[in-house]
Amino acid sequence: MNRLILASYTDTNTNKRYKELYINDYQFKSAFDTFNNLNFENVDILPLVVRGKTYHEKQDSARQLAQAFQDFLFRECDIDLSILEIAEIVEYFEKIGKTYRLLKEFRENAIC
Repeated sequence: MNRLILASYTDTNTNKRYKELYINDYQFKSAFDTFNNLNFENVDILPLVVRGKTYHEKQDSARQLAQAFQDFLFRECDIDLSILEIAEIVEYFEKIGKTYRLLKEFRENAIC
């Protein structure tokens, strides 16, 4: 399963807020190396990664990740993710929902 990273940032030249989905660490690092040369601020990063040692720790982490994802989207009301990016996120949460038996809960809370 790919590690997804959701990031939002403000372009200080246009004062426009952007959201981007990065499919892996390399893509994310390349983008932020570019950002160092540009005028961006208010960078908010949410790595979509389940952490923990035991099954229950990972299950709790998946639940917290889903909540953090919802909070991230509500905090950034103007969603400008593409349909492909949204589909990638939904697929990710379906996979972790199945893995940690949270699929019903995720669907009830409109995560996937």
